Amino acid sequence: MKAVRINGAGLKRIAMCCMFMDHFADVFLKPAVLLTASEVCSISYWLMSGIGRIAFPIYSFLLVEGFLKTRNVGNYLLRLGLCGLVSEIPYDMAFSGRIIDWHSQNVLFTLFLGLMALMLIRRLNNGREEPVRRSVVVVIMAGIFLLAVFAEFSRCDYGAIGVFLIISMY
Repeated sequence: MKAVRINGAGLKRIAMCCMFMDHFADVFLKPAVLLTASEVCSISYWLMSGIGRIAFPIYSFLLVEGFLKTRNVGNYLLRLGLCGLVSEIPYDMAFSGRIIDWHSQNVLFTLFLGLMALMLIRRLNNGREEPVRRSVVVVIMAGIFLLAVFAEFSRCDYGAIGVFLIISMY
């Protein structure tokens, strides 16, 4: 039997389909479950929502791959941040019915903070052969901790766990 290979574009398609299923379940099936208490809607909701949880680890993996391969991480960070800002209004309208809702932020902000953490980790080594001083390590680790805390308190999707998942994939 021949092995099937999946490239980055294929992974993105899989993640997008999973994310669509999750969002569809959250926006359309969850209200139906709450209103009708239908067992079919309930099973469909939990199944689609569960499949949707596959998207974030895939996007995290692709973020780390992009970080390792991009020539300009600053531009990558800027594009990710701009996409997060642009998609926040449709995200808030879909999930809370408001134009701006501070109770949750879309997953792109978690990816943004994770990318910032990867940039801090890269600063630790920065191509040097000699060991890094403890003070530099402490400052960078404190920065990573603050990014994770910020993800949690700003209520980004997946919060601090999301930032640490991205770091662990690096």
